[in-house]
Amino acid sequence: MESIMLIKTPFDFDAPLISIRDKLLIKDVSPQVFNAQDPSLTSEAKEALLELQFRNVTFRDAIASGNATINGKYWQLSTRRPIESFKGLVMEAALCRECGDNPFTIGHRTFAWCTGRLIGEVSNKEISEHIPFITANKKLQDNPLTARFYDPASPYDMHFYRINDQGNAELATEVGDYKGVVAGIQVKAIQSNEKTEIIQKLIKGRYTRVVTMLRHKSGEHSYEVCVRILNKMRKDGEITAEQALNIISRLTYPEFLGLEQHKFDSYSEWINLAYGRFERWEEDPFSVETIGLEVAMIRSGASGIVMPDTPQLILPPSVH
Repeated sequence: MESIMLIKTPFDFDAPLISIRDKLLIKDVSPQVFNAQDPSLTSEAKEALLELQFRNVTFRDAIASGNATINGKYWQLSTRRPIESFKGLVMEAALCRECGDNPFTIGHRTFAWCTGRLIGEVSNKEISEHIPFITANKKLQDNPLTARFYDPASPYDMHFYRINDQGNAELATEVGDYKGVVAGIQVKAIQSNEKTEIIQKLIKGRYTRVVTMLRHKSGEHSYEVCVRILNKMRKDGEITAEQALNIISRLTYPEFLGLEQHKFDSYSEWINLAYGRFERWEEDPFSVETIGLEVAMIRSGASGIVMPDTPQLILPPSVH
């Protein structure tokens, strides 16, 4: 089969994608600028673009969520989870990664929302002091300050912590009506069963806040499905109007947090493709070297990202 790759002029981002044979020429342009959801792409071109965009971040997210292992000197994707569970863990790690890599944009919005505040009510200083993490990250156990935060069974997938004046790690908490409640996020990567998996658990208090990440195959976003279900429940008298509004306020979606929805739709597709290819990824020097380069570039910052060659979570500069 002929290899179909992509090229786009770096000077005209409105130009159509062009397919060429046997080569990938994206000079001076990151693959991330392309939309893999473009309906004009062939299936071969789409798969090639998805691999360029997500192959290496999948390792980072799988490492953070405990779905990658060290195999000699190589990292290997490894999981016994069904794809739905694996995808959920990778998506929560991806949201955490985005917050850590973009603290004053995505991290700022996410922190403000999960603590019940407006963006303008959160200072850059407060953002710089707080580190996002996922509760399934085993490397939390490597640091006495954060060991108690490791809890893969927690109803919270993601929190923010900081080092307080006493030198202890403390979790961010909510303000307003939920003042003092731990600020935590449940990340959902589902495309069905929203009433059972999201709404009922919010009503019963199992979850406090939920980010639902994906669209259904119909194109309707899972968040929109939740709002539609809540409106019907209100009309049918299952919940009050006040309850419906309260639950909607504790639900959100990627674009509200400053993320591009099509990237998570594309990531979901890539996981569907990659899930059955783990063995092919074993002992892959290209991927490992690329991850190593990412680590070298990121380690110098205080992003809070858990990296594979680092024994502890990165702490704020004030406690180094």
